[in-house]
Amino acid sequence: MFRKGIVIFYDEKSAKGLIELKNDHQQVVFKLEDFSNQTVLPQLGERIKCVVLEQNGEVLAKFIVRLDHKNYVTDPNR
Repeated sequence: MFRKGIVIFYDEKSAKGLIELKNDHQQVVFKLEDFSNQTVLPQLGERIKCVVLEQNGEVLAKFIVRLDHKNYVTDPNR
């Protein structure tokens, strides 16, 4: 089940960050590789939806979909 949230922290060096889930204000860790569109770096306050999983005792966001940029396409001709 997808859950909605907001990016509250992103570290470009480690390509990791935090998402705060909308309904329960739980904070979950994400990796840039879990975004469907990795060409645009996550922005603070960006709205997303994701699947939340527990792996090795850590709560992680996976299958992250951008809600603010969902139709964004990288076009080198622009």
